[in-house]
Amino acid sequence: MQHAPGTSGGVLFKTNEIKSRLDKLYKVRYDKKWQLQYVPALNLIQKNMPEITRFYGIIIKLFFADHTPPHFHAIYGEHVGLFNIETLEMMEGDLPPRARKLVLEWAKTYKSDLTKMWNTQQFQKLPPLE
Repeated sequence: MQHAPGTSGGVLFKTNEIKSRLDKLYKVRYDKKWQLQYVPALNLIQKNMPEITRFYGIIIKLFFADHTPPHFHAIYGEHVGLFNIETLEMMEGDLPPRARKLVLEWAKTYKSDLTKMWNTQQFQKLPPLE
């Protein structure tokens, strides 16, 4: 048992309980400079995002209440990429090059549909990459 941080010692918690809760909320990874990062777990962030399409194991999702610039999420296993709808550049993420190439190929075809969805906030399913 340890005292909770920032308390005068009156609040105790079990270290394993806290670690278990953090493991559900965050995954740990290292950036390019090998600095530790706590990244919000995918299942919490993207759980409620509507799925636009899926192809070759890649899931494309869009969340209207998300931050700007307009973007969509591509999920491939444990890898994620956030793509700017206007420029189609990957703003954040760690998608493998092959998955990134497939996402870009699909996004070029449906760029206008993605822009319309973001602007009108009206969701629609789109065809997968063939």
